[in-house]
Amino acid sequence: MNNIHLRKLTSKERDISTKLSATPLVLEHQGSSKGTLEELMTYLSDNSDELVEGLDRHGALLLRNFKIESEVDFENALTSLSHINCMDDYFLAETGRLLVEGTKYVFYTNKFYKTGAGLAFGVFHNEGYRSADVPHYISFYCLEPSRQGGETGLVDMAGVYAALSSDLKAKLESKTFFSESVSLSFLAKKYNVPITRVEEFCQQQGYKVTTDNDSQDKTLVLFKPTVIEHPRTKRPAVIVNMGLKIVKGLENYFMEDYRGLKWWLHRLSWKYKFIYYLDMFSRVSRISEKYREVKKEASLMEKDPAGGTKSKVKPRGSEHLSYDTLEKVITTDEGKQFQKALRENFVSFRWEKGDVLIVDNLRMCHAGMPGKGARTVRAIMSNPVQFELSESSPGRQSISPGPHSQTAIQKLRQL
Repeated sequence: MNNIHLRKLTSKERDISTKLSATPLVLEHQGSSKGTLEELMTYLSDNSDELVEGLDRHGALLLRNFKIESEVDFENALTSLSHINCMDDYFLAETGRLLVEGTKYVFYTNKFYKTGAGLAFGVFHNEGYRSADVPHYISFYCLEPSRQGGETGLVDMAGVYAALSSDLKAKLESKTFFSESVSLSFLAKKYNVPITRVEEFCQQQGYKVTTDNDSQDKTLVLFKPTVIEHPRTKRPAVIVNMGLKIVKGLENYFMEDYRGLKWWLHRLSWKYKFIYYLDMFSRVSRISEKYREVKKEASLMEKDPAGGTKSKVKPRGSEHLSYDTLEKVITTDEGKQFQKALRENFVSFRWEKGDVLIVDNLRMCHAGMPGKGARTVRAIMSNPVQFELSESSPGRQSISPGPHSQTAIQKLRQL
């Protein structure tokens, strides 16, 4: 197809400076009109090998100027890639991460909250950090961009790893760190399976299960490696969910990118945190009545045998307080190392309506960037990979390639 080409983004398509000028690789329909969905699907199917190789080199692929007008179109486009194995669910999905009605694989980023650009940076993370199901790829579809800013920022975590000191690398690779804990009763209710089956599943997977001495409640505890070797390129990369301690002061490395009158309130909120918290409160309070009801119905409740009233199942034990997290062991100086390396390996672009971004989640972490105006983005996760998730597992792990791995949630339901 002569009117579909691969290219680099131009500087005019970016708002924030970057050294990663070749990321993302752009697949674009050229001409005065947009390419049809059928043209795109045919191209993706015929050129899957080349495009996956491009993802390996660049870390992300942007599909631009095609008629992708709905979540169903997004799903049809992604499933045209022969190397993509889309996930219809994943273990320990966050509240509000639900499938879009009428689709098999498209998720709301969060159904209960209106997402969009705010005053602060989002939390930079690799998708699935708190889950046993980690997607190799996460793809985003932009139905509506923010009127100012609001990019999806990407960070090449292989570049971040290379920039860290040898002492910090050794610390990251020394052990797995706490990722998540959740009670077995919560999991049994959430996935509608007997608690004995949940415990059997945890034992089969090698997950740690603890027992509360007072209540005798059992809790699943997951641990994650911080350094992984990419299944195809073999390059080591850091995988994280960066907490406030690690990114505290991150805005200082982006000050040159947020100059001028239009960013004055953002800069002020970075200096005076109460403005940021007011913004966060206003965003949470925008939950619609419809989504309040959906959330109420989706919450995990159980009847009290004594009085028939409803009470929430306890989702998390207190055991997580005693385990090392990356947040606990990183010093202030090491946090600054992370921040400097993050900025040096950062890349973003200005969203356009109908864009699709495919991200190598085993190399790139992502976050929402500051801005103004609501933004509507949907997501597809694909090609689940497996980690060793016990407390005694190595802190640096090699990931096996292959698009057809079973998810942890599939294994639980097949017991």
